[in-house]
Amino acid sequence: MIVLRINKDGKEEDKLVLEDGVYIIGRSERCHINLPDSDVSGRHAILTISNRECSLSDFGSQNGTFVNSSVIDSETPVDCDSIIHIGPYELRLHREEEAREDEVPPVEEITRQSEVFETATQETTKPEAIEPEPVETKLSVEVQEYHPHPSSTGFSQEIDIM
Repeated sequence: MIVLRINKDGKEEDKLVLEDGVYIIGRSERCHINLPDSDVSGRHAILTISNRECSLSDFGSQNGTFVNSSVIDSETPVDCDSIIHIGPYELRLHREEEAREDEVPPVEEITRQSEVFETATQETTKPEAIEPEPVETKLSVEVQEYHPHPSSTGFSQEIDIM
């Protein structure tokens, strides 16, 4: 397991114990790792943990995601020496044995609340097609026919469109 320490303005905000998985980081309360600040995008970055190896990807954030002071634009490996900056937050990863277990509360079991978050590394912006329901509409159409005589008029007819 990995321990994530979250600092803001030099103060420790939170410590989370994370198991293997994909975690969305952002300002939205629906994110697995919530960083409530206006400089953090709703869905800012993706942290992937697999077999005690970690990688980080920017989720198209407006202000960027930084690893060791360098902006990242693709999936980037992060280790326990890496310093991650997202908005005003500094995030550091530690292997569980490096952190004192008695001072790190386990994170609540994270359940995938949304299909978007379950498939974060897959397509997330493709909306599902919704089949429109048929609507009965009446359309009034007036057709003017050309007649050379000024007393001629056109005609009007209502039709149903399904």
